[in-house]
Amino acid sequence: LPFDVPMTRAVDYSTEGADLVSTDHMGSLFIDVLRNAMVVAQAGATILPGLQGNVSIPRKTAGSTAYWVDGDGTALTESTPTFDAVTLSPHLVGGWVTATHRMLVQGDPSIEMMLRKDLADTLAVAIDLAALYGTGASNQPEGIANVTGINSKTFGAAAPTWAEVVDMETLVAADNAAQGSLAYVGDAAMRGGLKTTSKDSGSGTFAMNDDGIVNGYPYYATEQATAGDLIFGNFPDLLVGMWGGIELEADKYTNFTSGSVVIRALADVDV
Repeated sequence: LPFDVPMTRAVDYSTEGADLVSTDHMGSLFIDVLRNAMVVAQAGATILPGLQGNVSIPRKTAGSTAYWVDGDGTALTESTPTFDAVTLSPHLVGGWVTATHRMLVQGDPSIEMMLRKDLADTLAVAIDLAALYGTGASNQPEGIANVTGINSKTFGAAAPTWAEVVDMETLVAADNAAQGSLAYVGDAAMRGGLKTTSKDSGSGTFAMNDDGIVNGYPYYATEQATAGDLIFGNFPDLLVGMWGGIELEADKYTNFTSGSVVIRALADVDV
């Protein structure tokens, strides 16, 4: 061949060159799972931390009665207020995960710290869900949706009309309960529906304002809410009792011979 003809050979990544290219493991940029938003505390629920014994809060269920009578020697009619109690007692929620010795040694980010945070976040979301939808059975607290006697309003479509939103406020107000820190809770689809539901034809105004206010009250969105549900009320009246907070413990001894560590999270809660 003539000396002026170049001779080349490509080094290909998929064959000869693969061992020359490194992979940068960026544990500091770890991407966590997307979780349902926790809303009851944001909406104003009353958190009772650091409880020890069971709780009994006295409540008046009916007041005394006033009577109009002939003032000339006529006796008044006696009436008696009635009382009961709101009670809270611990319901245990928890979870645990095992980390192997090699994961503990080589994990980046730290597997133990990651698992502790994951368990704490998981329990926090479960407590929030129980405050909204706890069944009161199978060891769960009883959440808002399952409390007997709470008002309900059936919507004609997936998102309520402006009139149906007003009806919700009216039901609460008729019980003399439209006071305090009232708020709405629903899912993202409900929020989208309210943002696009006109108050009336041609007005150009919608059930939810651009700032997320519905009928004068804030709206908190979470996928904890069941599709089609919209919850409205004075959230400080929702009591969440906690006995000791979320407890995180590591057991390094049960699996001592293999070097695995069990991470456990517990919380005692009632609603």
